Amino acid sequence: MKCAMLYGPGKLKIEEVEIPSIKKGEVLVEVRAALTCGTDIKTYIRGHPVLIRSYPSPFGHEFSGVISQVGTGVKRFTKGMKVVAANSAPCGQCYFCKKGYVNLCEDLRLLNGAYAQYIVIPERIVNKNLLEIPDYVSFEDAALSEPIACCLNAVCQSDISLGDTVAIIGLGPIGLILTHLYHLNGAKVIACGKGEKRLELSKILGASFTVDAEEIHDETEEIKAAKKLSNNGRGADIVVEAVGKPDTW
Repeated sequence: MKCAMLYGPGKLKIEEVEIPSIKKGEVLVEVRAALTCGTDIKTYIRGHPVLIRSYPSPFGHEFSGVISQVGTGVKRFTKGMKVVAANSAPCGQCYFCKKGYVNLCEDLRLLNGAYAQYIVIPERIVNKNLLEIPDYVSFEDAALSEPIACCLNAVCQSDISLGDTVAIIGLGPIGLILTHLYHLNGAKVIACGKGEKRLELSKILGASFTVDAEEIHDETEEIKAAKKLSNNGRGADIVVEAVGKPDTW
């Protein structure tokens, strides 16, 4: 099979390798869709101390596909099933997991290798974070499960009420997904970002108003512009920073 291997920052090679074998509790998935996360880009450019700890390494972590083989002991999944897997699974046993902070797990099991024709799903991820894809969901949409889950988590933690004003700063993939989710939850969304296409797309996804950050060179003016668009001009009930840079704080 073909597989992308990362040999270090900026060093990615497409190689011909054997289809991996599976062990007890694992499943082999034929990859049908693989996406490029922002973290993948940063890892390719400068490396990543957690996601990829040694080289060479399989690469890519957002994907979906069809189960090709099922290891002994696997109960919930069968060959031919459409699935999507998270790229990690907590241990459930460490101090932080027992406290409910699974994002701080001291023994997090990571999964790389989406940029390949086949990928082995480890037993822990099979048990905790492998999901069947409904027939009506495409492989491409299913592969977006991780970023959509991140955005859903933000919406759930926001505790919004119907008619609240939500200002979203940044209209990359995360900002656009957030725009749609807040709109679906009854919020009035003010989308602040750059690029005519992204601003237009935010309207399609439910933004009530847009603020073109490229037309405003003073940060205070951007805040004033967004504030004028809020309910009674009082400002946003919730502000989401979706750029990922300290400057936007």
